[in-house]
Amino acid sequence: MDNFTRVPSQMNTPATPIMEEGVQDMMKIAMDERKQAMRETCLFCALKHLSQALILIQESRQGYPLHRWLAVGHMAEAADELLEDYPELANHIRKMRITYVDDENFDPPIMKLVGQLDVMVKEQFPNGTINQNRSDNSGM
Repeated sequence: MDNFTRVPSQMNTPATPIMEEGVQDMMKIAMDERKQAMRETCLFCALKHLSQALILIQESRQGYPLHRWLAVGHMAEAADELLEDYPELANHIRKMRITYVDDENFDPPIMKLVGQLDVMVKEQFPNGTINQNRSDNSGM
C-alpha cells in the first residue's frame, strides 16, 4: 500500500501523492517550526525518562502489558530532551524505541544509557547540585 498525503485543498478528494511545487517549501516550514519548538537539552530529564521507561518495561513483563506503551512514551520523551545538543544519542534512543515497538521481546539496553547519562550529568554538575537548566523552569 502506498503512503499518500492529502494537502488541505484535497481533504474532500481521494488521497493523491503530493507532487506539487511548493511541497518542499511546506516541509521546510514544518521543519523550521519543529526546530523552534524543540526543547532545550536537559540531561537530567532524559535520565529520568529512561529510568522510568526501564521500570515500565519491567512492569509490562510482570502482568501489566499496557505499561509497555508508557515505556515507549518515556523513551520518546528522553530522545526529545536530547535532540538539540545530542542528536546522535537522541537518534539512538529513537531507534531503540522503534525496535521495542516492533518487538516487545526486545530488551532495550536502557541501563547502559542510564550509566552514560549519569556520567554526563555528573560532568555537567560537578559540585553535585542538579539545578534545572531549562529556561522554562518546568522542573524535572
